[in-house]
Amino acid sequence: MVSPRRPSRTRNSKDERRTNLTPQVELSPREWEILEELSRGATNPEIAKGLGVSVHTVKSHVKLILLKLDVANRTAAAAWFERSLGHLSSPAPGDVASAEQPAASPRRRRPRLAPALQKRRSEAPAMAGRADMISALVQVSGRKLCLVEVADNHVARAVGLLGRKELPMGHGMWIKPCKSIHTFFLRFSIDVAYIASDGTVVKTCARLRPFRVSIGGRRAQSVLELPSGFLERTGLQAGERVSFSPVSEPQPI
Repeated sequence: MVSPRRPSRTRNSKDERRTNLTPQVELSPREWEILEELSRGATNPEIAKGLGVSVHTVKSHVKLILLKLDVANRTAAAAWFERSLGHLSSPAPGDVASAEQPAASPRRRRPRLAPALQKRRSEAPAMAGRADMISALVQVSGRKLCLVEVADNHVARAVGLLGRKELPMGHGMWIKPCKSIHTFFLRFSIDVAYIASDGTVVKTCARLRPFRVSIGGRRAQSVLELPSGFLERTGLQAGERVSFSPVSEPQPI
């Protein structure tokens, strides 16, 4: 009589470890923002200042994130975030518990995006330095508004502002053709102005935060991505007509 084969503990433990490493948690866009900042080692006051919220609000979100991820501390949450983006290899046996411990190396490894987004981000610096990059001066009623980088091809539209730490006042990006945008994985808020084919501003959106989606509507043919606060400072609003004139010297933002 053949005795029943017992299940392998090693195999089961590997399956369980693989399951535990797979993201199964639903987080809100705000929680993803805070989790990404945690992975960079930001403190609660730094996160609160960057997102424009109170420290108490950040603390509440952090507690909820730890509960959803079922981890004990911020370091473990940061490790979960990095694994969820697919850039950490599976830990060796015995290393699962050590994920909650601080990294041994004094230099903290910067978290990376998922492969597709990482490819786009890596292409952004190369694009910014192209000799044939086009820049344009935006004007309204003869008044100079800003200098914009023109994103008029598939790669440029896909990369957008990804990978940039800020967008200086007086600069921006003109994406064409474009009827809607998203700010997933963007590091800062932006102002948005949707432009019709005749140059008329058909819709504006002020202080659009990261991890948001904006739709310009039926008339929108292109979009201006501008620094946060630009619309309020310049008074640009729907109904005005803007013009674009190319500049001779490439001037990346």
